[in-house]
Amino acid sequence: MFFIYNLLLVIAIVLFFPLIIFKILSNKNLKIGLKDRLTLYSSDFKNSIKNKKIIWIHSSSVGEVNIAEILVKKLKKNFPSHHILITTMTYTGYINAINKKLFDYITIVPFDTSFLIKRFLKITNPEIVLITETEFWPNIFYQSYKKNIPLIVYNCRISDKSIKNYLKFRFFFSKFLNYCNKFICQNLETVERLKKLGVQEDKIEYSGNIKFDFEYENIDKSEIYKIFGINPENKKFILTCGSTHAPEEEKILSIFNRLKDTILILAPRHVNRIKEIEELIKKFDYSYVKLSEINKNEFEILLIDKIGYLIKAYAISDVCFIGGSLSLTGGHNPIEAIYFKKPVISGKNIFNFYDIYKQLKENNGVILVDNENELLNAIEKIKKDKNFAKKITENGYNVYLKNRGAIEKTIKIITEVLSHYN
Repeated sequence: MFFIYNLLLVIAIVLFFPLIIFKILSNKNLKIGLKDRLTLYSSDFKNSIKNKKIIWIHSSSVGEVNIAEILVKKLKKNFPSHHILITTMTYTGYINAINKKLFDYITIVPFDTSFLIKRFLKITNPEIVLITETEFWPNIFYQSYKKNIPLIVYNCRISDKSIKNYLKFRFFFSKFLNYCNKFICQNLETVERLKKLGVQEDKIEYSGNIKFDFEYENIDKSEIYKIFGINPENKKFILTCGSTHAPEEEKILSIFNRLKDTILILAPRHVNRIKEIEELIKKFDYSYVKLSEINKNEFEILLIDKIGYLIKAYAISDVCFIGGSLSLTGGHNPIEAIYFKKPVISGKNIFNFYDIYKQLKENNGVILVDNENELLNAIEKIKKDKNFAKKITENGYNVYLKNRGAIEKTIKIITEVLSHYN
């Protein structure tokens, strides 16, 4: 079965080789990570990681790296003699990991081919592999199993969309998923979906969602205002629209002129779309400044073109719209905004975070909207009705408090699995 999987990968690479080369040459981010994806590491990297006790964490992109941050802070306390290696799938995840200044080794994950994963495991020799959420890569699972390296998927989730596709190939998934030692699930739906895929029940654990264990220390709001070029004495209302995707920016900009005395902080999910969004802002004739080029205090829109600043924006905001929810993306994590006790608005396309939004909706801790006009109405209601804004904020924060504790369960299971192998 794995022979067929790897054979198909090789065939696909050969067939699409010209396209792959074109993509790499035309995208500087792909070019930067190419050596890592081919495990062509420098001798400095190989020598520095040699003979270390390594915990390998794989996280796909920015959001998953943020989850890994929560885990690593606990791992460093519980396993002080170990070094943390994190791999990411995307360049933005890679930069986010660097900006955290928390991980000992950071690299782009190799292509999921048998010989590259074998080589990676030989070079890094991890004591355990920790996969974040949904990164089900067959060769990582299989080669870890063959080398007798325990593998855990933590904060595991399987969406409605994913399970439909996985069940079409159940014969394949049921085989390689059982090479995993433990699936630590963030919701009960995922527990049942893993069972449907044929995963042994003793490999499945329920923890709750680690995202609720998010903590951000040492927030200095006065420093954030300086970084963002915002004068708090102006008393302007601050709206942050975070992790946005097309066409959400256009929808937000179309209603922004109806919000008086408001600063818009616009933080697209992918910073490589900045030029596209700049053109949109110019089309609407708003004054704006990019974070990387702060040179004035008077502007209507602050465009976040650097990774790692969205959390800071949430901290000083009066209301937060969570993007990816008025597009077909499936929403993004609202907990960081809720942690800072901000009223949260989201679109209704939130299947990637269904369980979190379900609790928020049931407890009146979020406002869900269908379109830009409803978004405008929600912002204006929060802006004008302080009691309403306070209630939404308190309800959301109470959901956050009630759901904390998944990280402790996760650390306990990791410790148990590691002790069994040592």
